[in-house]
Amino acid sequence: MSIIQIAVDNHLRIKQVSMRDLLRAAYMRKFGREIPPNALEEDLRNWSEGRRDAIPYLLDFMLGEHSATY
Repeated sequence: MSIIQIAVDNHLRIKQVSMRDLLRAAYMRKFGREIPPNALEEDLRNWSEGRRDAIPYLLDFMLGEHSATY
């Protein structure tokens, strides 16, 4: 299990959101607009098939959500 998967699983559990909602929020934060429906479906498929590196905006989102600021 990858670190990103652990972080995402914990985030989903704590925030009580779906993977679809998390991807939508991550895309919105990165690009300032809604993710196109076909891209969202592809990213959901990538995630479920274990291709975590195929969703770079999710990694950016998770790092931003869980990074410490001083």
